[in-house]
Amino acid sequence: MDRVNSYIFRNFLVSFATLFITLFSILSLIFFIRIVGYTAIIKLSFFELIQLYLFMVPRIILFTMPFSYFIALTTTLFRLSKESETTVIFALGYSPKKLSKFFFKISLIISFFLIINSLVLVPLISKQMYKKFINHKKIEAKLNIKATEFGQKYGEWLVYINQKVAENDYKNIVMFKKSEKGDTFIIAKEAKLNKEPLYLEFKLQDGKVYNFSKNELEEITYNGLRINMPTKIMDFKTSQIIEYWAVAMKEKNRFYDLIMYLLTSLFPLLSFQLAFMIGLVHSREYGVNIYPKIFYTIGGYLVLGYLIGKLKILSIFLVFILLFYLFSRTVFTKKVLTRY
Repeated sequence: MDRVNSYIFRNFLVSFATLFITLFSILSLIFFIRIVGYTAIIKLSFFELIQLYLFMVPRIILFTMPFSYFIALTTTLFRLSKESETTVIFALGYSPKKLSKFFFKISLIISFFLIINSLVLVPLISKQMYKKFINHKKIEAKLNIKATEFGQKYGEWLVYINQKVAENDYKNIVMFKKSEKGDTFIIAKEAKLNKEPLYLEFKLQDGKVYNFSKNELEEITYNGLRINMPTKIMDFKTSQIIEYWAVAMKEKNRFYDLIMYLLTSLFPLLSFQLAFMIGLVHSREYGVNIYPKIFYTIGGYLVLGYLIGKLKILSIFLVFILLFYLFSRTVFTKKVLTRY
C-alpha cells in the first residue's frame, strides 16, 4: 500500500468505523427492544436476552455494513475534495483509476464476507438457532406443572401431581396416555422435571407401569424411568445450507430473502464507483450537497431489489447485477476519469 492509498484509507477507515458503529448501535437497540418483548410470554434471564441478541448480530451486520461502507467512502472522498487534497493528489499524477482499483479490492473482500454472512450465518444463527431457542422457551413456559390440578399435559401424556416439593420436584405422580394399541398408566412416588437444551425430561422413581390392551393387562415395576419430550426443533447443520436455500425456488418468502441478501451483500462491490462519482467534487463547488444523491442511490437500489425479489425470476436478478455494474462503470468513466 503506497502513501496515497494509505492516507486515504486511514481517513476512510475512521469514517467507516464511526458510521458502522452508529448504525449498528441503532439497529441493535431496535432488535433488542423486539427481543425484550418476548418476556411478556416467556421467562428470560439477562444472559438469555444477551444470547438472543447475539443470534441477531449476523443479521444486523448484513443490514448495516454495506451501506456504511458506501456512505463512508463517499463522504471521505467528498471531505478530501472540499479540502483540495484530492485535487493535489490527482494533479501530481495519481489517477482516480488507480485509487478505484485499490477500493475495488476492499469492496471485493467486504462483499465476499457479506455473502458468507448472509448465506451461511444468517440462516444458521439468526434464523434457525434464534427460532429454536424461542420455541424451546415457549415449551418450557407451557410446562408449568402444578399440584392437585387435572388436565395438565406433558407432550402426549396427561399428568396429575399430588404434591410439589420444590421447583420441578414432585411426589406421587400419575401419568396417562391413550393410543391405538391401548392405554398406559404410570405411577411414581417421586419425579423431577429436567429442562435440557434440546429436550425436556421427566425422571420418575419407584413406581409401576400399566399397559392396557383389549384382552391383556401388563404390569411393570421400575426403580427409575425417564420420559423425554423433544422440542420438535430440528438441529440445523452447515451441511443443510444448500438445502435451506434450494427451497427458495419453491417458496416466495425464501426466494425474496435470497435475492435481498445477495443484493445487499454485493452492494459494496457494485456501487463503489458511484461513490467516486458522488464524492469527488471541485473544491470551489461550495453549494454541493451529496447526501440526497447518497440516499437516492441506496433507496433506488433497495426498491429495485424489492421488486426483483417479488417477481421471483432469477434471470432478472442476474441481469440487474450486470446492468448496475455497467451503469456504475460507465458513470465512473464519463464523470470521473474524463474530469481528473
